[in-house]
Amino acid sequence: MNKRWSLYIVSLLTIVTLSVLVVYIPQKQHAEEERQAQIAYEQKVAEWKTLSQLTFKNTPTQAKAIAIYNIERKELLYGQNENTPLPLASITKLMTALVSAMNLDRNEVVTVTDQALQEEGEYGLQKDERWSRGQLNDFTLINSSNDGAKALAIATEIKTGRRFEKSMNEEATLLQLKSMHFNNPTGLDIEEVHRAGGYGSALDAAKLEAYILDAYPDVLEKTSTAHTTITSLAGIPHFADNTNEAITQIPNIIASKTGFTTLAGGNLVFTIRINNERYVISILGSTKDARFSDAIALASSTRAVLQNQPKSL
Repeated sequence: MNKRWSLYIVSLLTIVTLSVLVVYIPQKQHAEEERQAQIAYEQKVAEWKTLSQLTFKNTPTQAKAIAIYNIERKELLYGQNENTPLPLASITKLMTALVSAMNLDRNEVVTVTDQALQEEGEYGLQKDERWSRGQLNDFTLINSSNDGAKALAIATEIKTGRRFEKSMNEEATLLQLKSMHFNNPTGLDIEEVHRAGGYGSALDAAKLEAYILDAYPDVLEKTSTAHTTITSLAGIPHFADNTNEAITQIPNIIASKTGFTTLAGGNLVFTIRINNERYVISILGSTKDARFSDAIALASSTRAVLQNQPKSL
């Protein structure tokens, strides 16, 4: 009886052991396959990143600084001197638009003052002309209107009782845009002291546009428009022609702002949508004309790079 019982125990243990092995071995094999797949994927990603950097470096541009920034992932896809502070020119107006939107409702009335009209450039605004903040915001960003930017700044100062440039710099600090500093709301050079109206890096300019798109999307909504007519509250129609000459040559563009001064050269910050994600392409220190060819080339390279991106596991 004891011998039979021993044989029974041995048989039972054998069956249990085999059962465990039947389960364990495939699991181990599957785990090893997953590990190998992960290693292969990481190798593909590393190769893709290397080739991506080469693609961007071989893209012909004249910009001093470039940043290509993924809004959803909060990641830099490509950078060239992206942390170097440079004159912003009218890219400054992105912060002007943001600070005014933070303090004035879209329908709040902004009156164009004689002081605003003293700014450089003729954009068709008239003294004492009344606008809604939203209308003037759209006109100012599309047309890069200096008197429009100044009018928004004055209206905000009246509302808050605080110097507008101080509000701009405090907001830059709050957003951790450490390279940014603003001396006026237009970005125009202050020629008598050979100083720019605003400074910032290509990466911080991209992050600023990204923040506005998420927090105040209506501020940049009209900036992808090639041209439009905006009528002020005074009933005066104003034609707005986008200062981005490449606006119709860049597919899926959703936001854009140009800048040009003697100190800055040609600047352009714009956002495109690719595969349901948004990429801000920031170009600083190019030339007045080359910023547009830079933009077209970099947008094309970005699409090519992302087309070859390895699909996640």
